[in-house]
Amino acid sequence: DTISQTSTQYVRCIKPNKKKSAAEVDNAMVVDQLRCAGVIEAIRISRAGFPARMPLQEFAQRFNLLVRKYSGRALARCQ
Repeated sequence: DTISQTSTQYVRCIKPNKKKSAAEVDNAMVVDQLRCAGVIEAIRISRAGFPARMPLQEFAQRFNLLVRKYSGRALARCQ
């Protein structure tokens, strides 16, 4: 259910091994590819409690005091 509610931005193919065989997996190679692609860091940040994205309207509602500096036009664009 969670995956169907997300919107994919891009798909990254991970090679399971140097032979590109589906029958075997080189864990170190897979982790290295994930690290280089920034996936490991994104997971670390997400686990720390920082959401990847928050719509501007939701931000404006949650942090109203910070948003008051912005004009109404800036907030109207996100509605």
